[in-house]
Amino acid sequence: DRSGMATSWGQLGDIARNRGNWDEAIKLHQQCLEIMQELGDQRNIAVTNCDLGEDELARDNLDAAERFLTLALKQLEAIGEIKYMGTANYDLAQLWRKRGNLDLAQQHYTIATTIFQNLGAAKYLERIQQEWSIPPSPP
Repeated sequence: DRSGMATSWGQLGDIARNRGNWDEAIKLHQQCLEIMQELGDQRNIAVTNCDLGEDELARDNLDAAERFLTLALKQLEAIGEIKYMGTANYDLAQLWRKRGNLDLAQQHYTIATTIFQNLGAAKYLERIQQEWSIPPSPP
């Protein structure tokens, strides 16, 4: 069951990221991505690219994070995967905030907020609004 294997690799990658083990998270998410590409699963390819962007963002590898997140956002828009479009936009907001481009960060944050409001994702919306209220650290 290749699809099940890919899902498992992705979930293990999420666990590694949550534990702060970025290298392991990237390795596991890459394994997930390879299988999803073999299967031609466009939704999960896009979601996994978003995961890889989050992994790279978490370890402050902003160039790699930007590549993954920009690709993921294009893929998500192409298939109309609204929820993860919100996630990718929020991740890009964080990326641009870290780089000190607050105008671009605000644009992505506004898009993410609108998406989550439209989805009625109150808990997620509250969390990102709290995170966003923390002043950015210098780039």
